[in-house]
Amino acid sequence: MRAAIIGGGFSGLAAALRLKRAGFEVAVYEASGRLGGRVRSARCESIPLELGVEGFLDTDLATLELARDVGLGGDLLFAKPQRVEYLLGLADRLAPLPMNPKALLASPLLSLPGRLRALGEPLASPPTAEGASESVAAWATRRLGPEALTQIIRPVVRALTGDDPEALEAQSAYPALRRLTLAHGGYLRGALAQRRQRTGPLFGPGGRLITPREGMSDLIEGLYRALNGAVHLNAPARGLTRHRNDWGFQAGDERVYADLLVLALPAPSMAALLAPLDAALAEALAEIRYMAAERLALAFPQGGAPQPFGAAAALLDDEGLHRVDFYGALFRPQAPWTLVHALRHIPEPRLKPATSMLEAWRARFGGPPAQTWSWRFELARPRFELGHAERVARVAARLDALDGLHLISDALNGARLEDLAQAAEALPAAAMRLER
Repeated sequence: MRAAIIGGGFSGLAAALRLKRAGFEVAVYEASGRLGGRVRSARCESIPLELGVEGFLDTDLATLELARDVGLGGDLLFAKPQRVEYLLGLADRLAPLPMNPKALLASPLLSLPGRLRALGEPLASPPTAEGASESVAAWATRRLGPEALTQIIRPVVRALTGDDPEALEAQSAYPALRRLTLAHGGYLRGALAQRRQRTGPLFGPGGRLITPREGMSDLIEGLYRALNGAVHLNAPARGLTRHRNDWGFQAGDERVYADLLVLALPAPSMAALLAPLDAALAEALAEIRYMAAERLALAFPQGGAPQPFGAAAALLDDEGLHRVDFYGALFRPQAPWTLVHALRHIPEPRLKPATSMLEAWRARFGGPPAQTWSWRFELARPRFELGHAERVARVAARLDALDGLHLISDALNGARLEDLAQAAEALPAAAMRLER
């Protein structure tokens, strides 16, 4: 069977490789001259640094299998988790972010009644009360208390997503919240049970962070090599048609026909392509809004100006709506640089940034960086607003009537690389059902 994949980001390349391994004749069409989507690496002298996705976790088995498939299994670096400090930037101070119940009990972010209320989370409401559509703010208030929402949840959510927790749908933005709560009778119980099941050092909530030795772009390069000439750059797709069992579209100067069509694109791009073919499907996809993002990477020489937060830290700043990571010591302790990564999400694409992150970090370090990199991505991440699950259900219902069409997107499958890798892994079986 012929399979055409529109979109040369991680999800499109992963889908193409899975289909190729299953015996399909595959071709990938990317509108731009660059592969990888949100994956983008640069170099600080000989040291890779990420301007997009920074890595994946050792618990992300589908992504790990892809890395091994393309020959990177023995060339992966694991983060040094003991070097990472999570700090919450408040109006008047920096405070450690509590990462476990013991730290929560001692946290200066909450009053004593607020701490006790948060630690009583398993008793807050029965797991069956976990609704299908509930805001992150409502979930946090119901389970952890209003003080935890104000002092911890809201600034963390705004720093990581650029959105307010009142606008985000809990089950779509943070599916682990509902899953762990239902499975263990409480989120804190579920998080503790999840940690007990792991061995070795931990990084954050999900496992050890991994990156290829030469950067995440190596994973994209590996997928490209494995597809062996099946990738077409500068080939924007348009004019999508369906005739009996064939899908057709124009890609540059070529008219492409395929038995199986995979759209591996952000939801708005899918909507534009599908609008002439299925208005209802396109409408549901177009209702999914995205955040723009700007990424700044700065290299400060070690031994120069004093580091404001220690060797490695993640600063979550509510007011600035950006995240900062000190990666010089996270993967490569011998690195001569302190690498600062600042990420700011912008609610509306094409909105000009209001302030300069560069000037803020020059002030923190007492001088300019030795090198600077920046990248702006207009469709950086779906917003997972209230009603998102219902919109995804409408998309799925329309797809049932369109045999041979498959959609893979951060808006439909989840924003993590692992979510997209799992969707790609499931694709051959779904396509085989069509062939039968």
